[in-house]
Amino acid sequence: MKQAQITKDFLAEIQRAGWVLDYVVDGLAVGQCPRPGCGLRVNLKPGMEIPQACPGSETIADVPMRDYQQLLAFLSERRESLALNMPEAERCIGLADGHLNKIESLARQPYPATLFDWAAGLGYQIVLRPVGLPPITLAVIAQTRARAAVKRLRYRQKRRDRLSGAS
Repeated sequence: MKQAQITKDFLAEIQRAGWVLDYVVDGLAVGQCPRPGCGLRVNLKPGMEIPQACPGSETIADVPMRDYQQLLAFLSERRESLALNMPEAERCIGLADGHLNKIESLARQPYPATLFDWAAGLGYQIVLRPVGLPPITLAVIAQTRARAAVKRLRYRQKRRDRLSGAS
């Protein structure tokens, strides 16, 4: 039995139905509901009717990153889950031949713009979201502001002394 081909239009239709492409391999596309907390997944083959994702699924679940290594691992795994080899991924991202291999093997550290392009080429967006300052930052701010307040008081006092001595 001949397997139906995965086409660009088929994959676009899955996304239009509200699904996030989780992986694509051997005539099968797996869509995941983007709603936070929803674990719903669908196995889709070309020619099948594509159901709509959960209502209200326009809010996509975040994938928090703790460090650079985790970000690289995530993007590498995403490339592999889409069954893209290095040259194919480089074409999607707009990188020169061999560049992605150097990044994934840690032989080269990419510019931030490359990370943004890499994520976008694999269907993700890098977003900065406030999460609250860590205790050390709070302490530094408090200490430096306290010193600044003392300096302002000394400056005002010196200025008053100069002005009162000049009259």
